[in-house]
Amino acid sequence: MAEIFAKDFLNVLIECSERAARISRRCRLDGSLFPLLVEEKEGSDRFVQDFKTFADVLVQQTIKFHIEKSYPELRQNIYGEENNEVRSIDGKKVTLNITSSKEETSESLEQALGAERRKFLSCLLDDIFGPAETNVQALEVPDILKLQDVGIWIDPIDATNEYVQGSEGIPSEVPGAYRSGLPCVTILIGVFSTVTHEPLIGVVNQPFIGAPEDGYCSKIWWGLSIGGTKVNNLPNIHLNSPAKAAISSSERPEIRKSLSDTFQLVEMAGAGYKILCTALGLTDAFVLSKSTTYKYDTCAPHALLLSQGGNLVELDGILDEKANSDTVDMQGYQVTYFSKTEKPYKNVHGLIGFVEGSILLDVVDLLS
Repeated sequence: MAEIFAKDFLNVLIECSERAARISRRCRLDGSLFPLLVEEKEGSDRFVQDFKTFADVLVQQTIKFHIEKSYPELRQNIYGEENNEVRSIDGKKVTLNITSSKEETSESLEQALGAERRKFLSCLLDDIFGPAETNVQALEVPDILKLQDVGIWIDPIDATNEYVQGSEGIPSEVPGAYRSGLPCVTILIGVFSTVTHEPLIGVVNQPFIGAPEDGYCSKIWWGLSIGGTKVNNLPNIHLNSPAKAAISSSERPEIRKSLSDTFQLVEMAGAGYKILCTALGLTDAFVLSKSTTYKYDTCAPHALLLSQGGNLVELDGILDEKANSDTVDMQGYQVTYFSKTEKPYKNVHGLIGFVEGSILLDVVDLLS
């Protein structure tokens, strides 16, 4: 099977994320159509309400189509949160297919949206098939990837509840970070090794940057961690004073109490966004004690942490090690990634994300 340059692969993923961002904005900002294309997931164990939108499915299928177009060998190794079924505006289940034929793809979109929305359909087709111009380029890196050793996890729209609600965003107490709203929405494309099961490349696209009156745009972050090569387009970071920990608004009271002895707690929406804020240095740690995330939530931002010299580890395992030893292996209990069928793809043991090792030790000491 083919070998490819990591730089070329990364640039394809960056372009895929921007196509996805354009679709997510177009669907969300159509106030009359969007509410008709939202359905509540049944039996969700993550939130009181969990949603799936037409945009989720179209974004995921668009990313898959373009990756497979560039690298057909990866067809069986791309996994995502959603299937390719959507509810049409008249309430019917429709299978959404994107092919190399614009006509076939248009017919599939028409089944979901109706043929009368020709202008909107035409714009979507441009988003799917048109050029994806970004001002983000991967750096020159010499690393080679073997396609047979690569898998991909996609979360088409992370923080879907924020996406559905569509609020402009409530700033957090941390400058530059948000508590909730559209700025917390991310598109996540994570590449992992099927041999070592570690993240290799992550692309995180924030599609709702800016103000609605000026028009939203994307902010794209990427990180690569392959062997000894660690590169990204993230800023150089320094520890905050006081130290800050990103947590969920539903985090358990006893966890909050323990962490608050050292950390300023910052509530944020979206697992991907919380981990991104840690990789950006807006917060120093991401802590989650509940089993409410999946591999598609964490693979991409985990790669960003690794590219910064940090990691994402299982909270329960590392606390158990601390209880039975005086030392903590900072690389032990790293979150690992498999295909959708190989192993359960839920993160069931809680999570700690960090860049600086001293922060992990602080969290473990507080929660032990």
